[in-house]
Amino acid sequence: MKPFVLLAALTIPSLAFAAADPIQVLLLDGQSGGPYHNWKLTTPILKRELEETGLFKVTVLTAPASDGDFSGFHPEFGKYQVVVSNLDSPTWPENVRGEFEQYIRDGGGLVVVHAADNAFPDWPGYNEMIGIGGWRGRTEKAGPMWYFKDGELVSDPAPGNAGSHGARRPFQLTAREPDHPILKGLPPVWMHTPDELYATLRGPGKNMSVLATAHSDPANAGTGHDEPILMALSYGKGRVFHTALGHDATGLSCVGFITTFQRGTEWAATGKVTQKVPASFPTAETVSYRADIAGMDPAIARGSATTATEMVDRPAITGISHLTLFTDDFAKSQRFYADLLGWEQAPAGDAKPGVRYYANHAQFVELVSPPIPRQIDRLESVAFSTTDVEAMRRYLGANDVVVPPSITVDSEGNRSFAVHDPEGNKVVFQQDGPHPPAPPAVAGRSLSSHIMHAGYMVRNRFALDHFYRDVLGFHLYWQGGDPANRVDWVMMQVPDGTDWIEYMLYLPAHPSLAQLGGANHLAPGVTSAAELQQTLEQRGWKPPEGRDPKLLGVDGKIQLDLLDPDGTRVEFMEYKPVKDPCCSPYTGVQPSAAAGW
Repeated sequence: MKPFVLLAALTIPSLAFAAADPIQVLLLDGQSGGPYHNWKLTTPILKRELEETGLFKVTVLTAPASDGDFSGFHPEFGKYQVVVSNLDSPTWPENVRGEFEQYIRDGGGLVVVHAADNAFPDWPGYNEMIGIGGWRGRTEKAGPMWYFKDGELVSDPAPGNAGSHGARRPFQLTAREPDHPILKGLPPVWMHTPDELYATLRGPGKNMSVLATAHSDPANAGTGHDEPILMALSYGKGRVFHTALGHDATGLSCVGFITTFQRGTEWAATGKVTQKVPASFPTAETVSYRADIAGMDPAIARGSATTATEMVDRPAITGISHLTLFTDDFAKSQRFYADLLGWEQAPAGDAKPGVRYYANHAQFVELVSPPIPRQIDRLESVAFSTTDVEAMRRYLGANDVVVPPSITVDSEGNRSFAVHDPEGNKVVFQQDGPHPPAPPAVAGRSLSSHIMHAGYMVRNRFALDHFYRDVLGFHLYWQGGDPANRVDWVMMQVPDGTDWIEYMLYLPAHPSLAQLGGANHLAPGVTSAAELQQTLEQRGWKPPEGRDPKLLGVDGKIQLDLLDPDGTRVEFMEYKPVKDPCCSPYTGVQPSAAAGW
């Protein structure tokens, strides 16, 4: 291969004028053959590349995994002029396949990007639409291989698997139908950024025009053939543009990819191309790429030119595991948590640093000594339960969160690690071990069997929302304030349960111990605050003189606040609201008491 020059295109290519009625695009994603095809990262790139032209209005639809629930999946294909597929799924229900085939036959457009040609190996209609595909068990039964030989497209029925590629390297594309609307005005040869060069693709090749090829170099595990890379097809009245480019942000950032993708989508939707060729289009020796597009991959943004961020799915976050609090007097804390609240102590005996008080077998408060005696901040950390702590560590690392190199395992087999949120709060993720604590010897003493939320002081809601909502998947449960036109409290519910955290936004710049202890709090749930008060008084607790200790919060729930010996507020709260909340409605499932121990 000839030497090439790397040119970073820092400006957006020439854009078409916005259409009065933009082309409606349905962008499909939702599954891939492995984490190497990170559709969660590439879909936003594809969406951005289309919408920046002003020609397209893109709606993203995430399909269920093939073994998932399709009962609520009803794509209204007819609303769109073209479907862009960033989906590599092995199968779809028969009714959805039929609707999609009819949509294309009736004139709907289709754009197939890279790994989408791995999808649906056993769906004849789809394989006719895309012409050729690879992987997912395809063999010669899927059809012959197709490639250019001596300037002509040939089919090769030789047996073997479908789909191969070498390492991701730059390569040249050669136009085979330069007068096609998608390629018209492009140079006859141009250089593409490092990408997978697909080879040995197989399929029916029906009604398929190969627009451009690339030479699959034997020195890079290639075939020695000129392999189809850009294709135009027809299926009934529908037009299909198939690009084998675009494995990752590096491939998608190439101005050559962007230009052919934008023009190919317009052609599939309308049958014509109105977009001009950008001045930054690559030449035969020059790679031209968009730094802003490549930088949408966190790994590349950190300085790696070609390292792609693999997709790591977030494991479930099911609720609050525990809170670790600082205490200066373990004996007083023992009387509060064990004697008054009735929570099971482990280990038994005199309380020492590391003692735990269990509301149920999976939720507890842990007490440790503070690094500075009588320090104002009494909250050491909040921990969340996850179904796979090692997968959570990898997931957070892939999302640019600083994580430890490994997890820790305690004496009970609980596996955990800690990170810090954007405000420095210590956040722990724990996967419980196989040896939960034994049930209490005396049942029924616990005042609550469910720690349903934890709160802490927050200064920058935007930064916390990115961490808890965008990265971890928490969602807004309720928000409000006093007065009602102000937001003082924001409740963010875990993605796979009913527990939540509460942003406490109202504190002064330098809060007192009482103010910080009230903000950094835990909330056990109760069915009845009135019954709770009766039990507390039976155990020797005295309510404040002159007022009812029960309060009706602006969130519509009755609560009763206690303070532990170190000033941390324990906000007993009824599970269900007794009236509609102020300020905003609840948007999540209401919690309930834990079932048994």
